[in-house]
Amino acid sequence: MTIILKPGQKKKNYEVLKELSRGAFSVSYEARNSTGESVFLKQYKSPSKLIAWYHSFVKHQEEIKKRIEADPAARQRCYRFIEFFEEEEFFQVFELIDHGKALSDCIAQIDRFDWNQIVIFAKVMMFGIKALHDIQVVHCDLKPDNIMLIPDSTVGVGYRLRVIDLDWSIFSDKKAPWHDKQGYVGSPFYQSPEHVRGSVPLPASDIFTSGIMLGQLLGNGHPFAKHTADDAQYERAIKAGDFEPINIRELLPGSVDMPMLHSILNACLHPNAMNRPTATEVCDALLGKKLEIGAGGREGVSAKSPAARRGGKGASAKPVAAMRVETPATSLGAAKPLTAHVRAIEIQLGNKRLTTVSTDATLGKITFKGLDTDAQFLSDTQFRIYRSKGVWLIDHCAAATNQTLVNGTQLVAPLAIENGMRIAVGNAAKEIEKCVVYLYHLA
Repeated sequence: MTIILKPGQKKKNYEVLKELSRGAFSVSYEARNSTGESVFLKQYKSPSKLIAWYHSFVKHQEEIKKRIEADPAARQRCYRFIEFFEEEEFFQVFELIDHGKALSDCIAQIDRFDWNQIVIFAKVMMFGIKALHDIQVVHCDLKPDNIMLIPDSTVGVGYRLRVIDLDWSIFSDKKAPWHDKQGYVGSPFYQSPEHVRGSVPLPASDIFTSGIMLGQLLGNGHPFAKHTADDAQYERAIKAGDFEPINIRELLPGSVDMPMLHSILNACLHPNAMNRPTATEVCDALLGKKLEIGAGGREGVSAKSPAARRGGKGASAKPVAAMRVETPATSLGAAKPLTAHVRAIEIQLGNKRLTTVSTDATLGKITFKGLDTDAQFLSDTQFRIYRSKGVWLIDHCAAATNQTLVNGTQLVAPLAIENGMRIAVGNAAKEIEKCVVYLYHLA
């Protein structure tokens, strides 16, 4: 059982000055080091040393610190990790930000800030999130309270921004120590659809929360405000994409493409993670950089580097297809079926072409074996791709044990294939998807 420290007590070289907060996992204090500097001292209640994955958790924290310190952009935009040490419990020491304010304070008093300041807050916040994604760190618990504004007269906007509270962040290139042992941290009304579904958060999950905060900064408030009466109502709304579209209050300085920016910001809130922009694309839209129009449609944004689209330099927890950036009114509309003039269907697994189908093919476990660890969930014959009556179709094989899912919905009858269609095996009612692939046309 964690013993709450009192003012005057010491841990290692740190003297506790006062208790700051108590959470589900930790207790936080203001403390003083041996040179008299005030620091932020965090005492962990969970995981305790009795938990099997405790030591892996400590190593996980060390790697977060190492990745941030090795990257100048991330180091500039995150709070400073000072050290970790272990006594009865695990302790972390961070820089103490005691003379700033949280972004939540700015949002609550938005009228007190100049529009140019607000725009810069939005840009710098996204630069910080991009910096984390570039080193394959997913914050997981983004919210206005975790973005700090620090007064600084040396910068034109008057404040520096720092992203804080990264101790339950995860990596997009490896599993967290607590994977399958406990849930992922998120805050009420800032959680992503992946959080509420019990899935592993992705860089796109941070983008969802960023979209909410950008709506609060640049738009007319929390886009899901009418659904924040309780958690269940919010969860239903974010899974359905039922939000008030973000309408930017004023023009942004410079030559920003406002229609494109509106589309990008609203796409951040798409219930399907695969349809959200990356942090880089949001930053570019805010800066007024021209975004490339992709094959996904008139408003599509192409992704030259699938690895970069996933928020890092390597592989991600889930494959990501080329994104369609659309306004909420049209984002869930049907695309045109692929007609028989399309010579072949390309099946992509992650950023790799898995195979192509030019006539008729039945796919299953053997197709994916060795390429995806989730291939075990497929039957030997899972689904069939074929041409009939002038269109390409996909159909579920009756002998398959698990459901074939198309864009998250159970496939129960032959369905016309559309470009970018997401195929998986799993359970639609439980929102479980395994071995996700995408279908694209080859002209």
